[in-house]
Amino acid sequence: GIEHSSFDEVVNHGNIRFANRKTVMDYNKLDAEITLKLHEYFKQTLDSRELNYLETIETPHLLNLLHMNWSGVPYDAIEARLWLQNIVDKMRDLEKQIHIAAGVTFNISSQQELSSHLFFNSRLTYKRNGTDEPLKPLYLTPTRQPKVDLETLAAISRKISQPEYEGTKCIDFINHVTQYMELAKSISFIETHLQYIHKFDAGYKLFPNFSAEAKSGRLKSSKPNLLGLPKKVYKRTDSKLLSAADREKSVRNLLKVPDGYEVWSIDINALDLTVVTHGVKQFNQVFPWIDLFEKQHEHKKDIHMAISAKVDSKRYCEVLSSLKKQLEYEILDYSACKPNKEGINFFHEKSKQVVKTQFPADNGITALEIKKRRDISKVINLSTTYMTGAATLALKLMKDTGDPYTADEARMILDNFYKEFPEIRQFQDEIGNKVY
Repeated sequence: GIEHSSFDEVVNHGNIRFANRKTVMDYNKLDAEITLKLHEYFKQTLDSRELNYLETIETPHLLNLLHMNWSGVPYDAIEARLWLQNIVDKMRDLEKQIHIAAGVTFNISSQQELSSHLFFNSRLTYKRNGTDEPLKPLYLTPTRQPKVDLETLAAISRKISQPEYEGTKCIDFINHVTQYMELAKSISFIETHLQYIHKFDAGYKLFPNFSAEAKSGRLKSSKPNLLGLPKKVYKRTDSKLLSAADREKSVRNLLKVPDGYEVWSIDINALDLTVVTHGVKQFNQVFPWIDLFEKQHEHKKDIHMAISAKVDSKRYCEVLSSLKKQLEYEILDYSACKPNKEGINFFHEKSKQVVKTQFPADNGITALEIKKRRDISKVINLSTTYMTGAATLALKLMKDTGDPYTADEARMILDNFYKEFPEIRQFQDEIGNKVY
């Protein structure tokens, strides 16, 4: 029975700093009063453990959010505008080169138009064993359209860089398209930022709406979102096309750290799987993941490679077979570390020795296949943690690998996973039963 305005009405769908002060104060006064009454009401329903959580975790976190929203983020708007102009000029030059090579003008940003002029184009051919061949799709989308995203373009480029291919013209074309697409991404970020900047004596600031997502407590920002900015402008473009300065460019660098502050990047390693492992201990004190998590820092064993070796050992050994000759024992006698640029480190469980292997000189084909194998394992592992269904898992695998997966294939993968680790299903069932 209380008459109350909405927040958007008070700020007129803009920034609270520029709204009418009296209107904002009246709104906040009533809002605080209602919230306090709710707080006092619900506080009576908490037990001592829940109350302790509220006072030691939730309240300090709210104060962090208040500080972040009020202080804003310093932003180099002058540099951003210069970048924007330079990017537009670069994209015009790239557009000309792409259209000349393809023999037709088209919208490069359109996936459909790009795929229609990239594949089976008589002007874009490569030689394989002396025979001319046009570029062909490598992967299809779930709707059976040729994939032309950055990951797929990089895979096509690697494929026709192999010794039996002669495809310099096609590789140059793909590199130019890749660079164009990456620049287009940067433009969208910078243009969004410039819509939200505010001028102050000391320069410009952004005031994103920082909040905690209700279900998970994860930090979010909007208008604009500053939490999903890419580390580099160019991630897929061939480095030979770039200057040293270009290789270091990042949209993140436009966000300035205020004096007296520094940025920390903190990642809790495999948090979801760690929680599951802890929960499963009650069903199996020697659950195989326990050793992985307790000793992973000792030899940097990779949880996703290890689970792949357990769940699909045949395919795992096939993918790593080109490294076998560098190992003294069988592949499954070792624990693999996360692949790096040069190769993979293997830890031999019995002898406690670490063996450093190198990828063969095949233009990155082996490295790509191993990365793909690890990515598949990662998707499956995290999907089981969240009890994802077969249909959703199939879509995730298609999106991440570019390979077609049916719901039946995904269901078989899940069945194999739970067959290998039945304790996880026991743990999940126990949680479900408690909830019911």
